[in-house]
Amino acid sequence: AVAVAMVPAAARQRLSDGSAARVLRVAALVVAGTTLLVAIPAALAPETVLRLMFGGRYTAAAGGVLPIVIAGAILALLNLLVVYTVAIQDRGWVWLLAAGVGLQAVAFSLFHASATQMAIVQAVVVVTVLAINEALFHPLLRTRTLLRQNTS
Repeated sequence: AVAVAMVPAAARQRLSDGSAARVLRVAALVVAGTTLLVAIPAALAPETVLRLMFGGRYTAAAGGVLPIVIAGAILALLNLLVVYTVAIQDRGWVWLLAAGVGLQAVAFSLFHASATQMAIVQAVVVVTVLAINEALFHPLLRTRTLLRQNTS
């Protein structure tokens, strides 16, 4: 919902001053804040969350909850970035996304012995993609990129 609501604001901001980066950062704060409301309890009390959601038979999976929570939180931000890059018509960012999919496929082919291992792979891949985005494309934490001129 935040991503969809961001689109018209990003388009207006980009037309008015050539950059919608501020709109992205505000939307990212909203997404991160709402994600933390779910992620913190799940990370701190995974057995309780599993018991409430699925019953006592699934508490043995508690070890996989933290990487899933991390991956889910970062995937929410990546979804925001996907919508943002479509809204501002940044076709270059798709290469980062494609590289992330490729990295994920390779990592899953190497590390797939358990659901927890695959959750860790997912978390590592999405954190990597977000870090590369932060350095090269559309930073969520800073007003400009580290390594490249930001044109958003």
